[in-house]
Amino acid sequence: MLSDELKIFRTSGQQGYRQILIIKSPSGADTNFVNSLLSIKGEEMKKALIFTLVMCLMPGGIALAQSKIPVQMAEKFFGMVEKGKIGEAYDQLFQGSMIPVTKPQAVETMKKQTESGLSIFGKIFGYEKIREERFGSSILRLVYVVKSEKFPTVWEFYFYKAKNDWVLGNLKFNDYFQGLEALK
Repeated sequence: MLSDELKIFRTSGQQGYRQILIIKSPSGADTNFVNSLLSIKGEEMKKALIFTLVMCLMPGGIALAQSKIPVQMAEKFFGMVEKGKIGEAYDQLFQGSMIPVTKPQAVETMKKQTESGLSIFGKIFGYEKIREERFGSSILRLVYVVKSEKFPTVWEFYFYKAKNDWVLGNLKFNDYFQGLEALK
């Protein structure tokens, strides 16, 4: 049976004590983590605890920051569509995605549908993100309602992150806002 060996040593010093954690892995390699508690005095202890808490929460914070990239991509897309730059909007949205390569006709169709939709639904005057949902660490779904003069449209973006960069994997839009309940 493999087990890790865990030892904690305490040494005292001028400013309090240091706690050294030594973990010996089953392979025999030692890994040292030095957790310093420099002073047990009130304010300094608070700072040490806050720093430790921040360090513990950092991976989640990084994941949250990374999800902002798809949000920025979607919102930049809507900003360009609002200005009537539909072709450019789709080009920037599909940047890095395989969709334009594997389905170029679908991209052209979406551009044309968006252009014709503007004449039907009226000028866009805003958008609202109504849902952000993660599927593991590599899929992110964003759902927006685009506010137009005559009628809203629902846009559903699926972003995929294989290694480092988010790319658009799928995009759906329709005028069936009554179906928002089903998107939960």
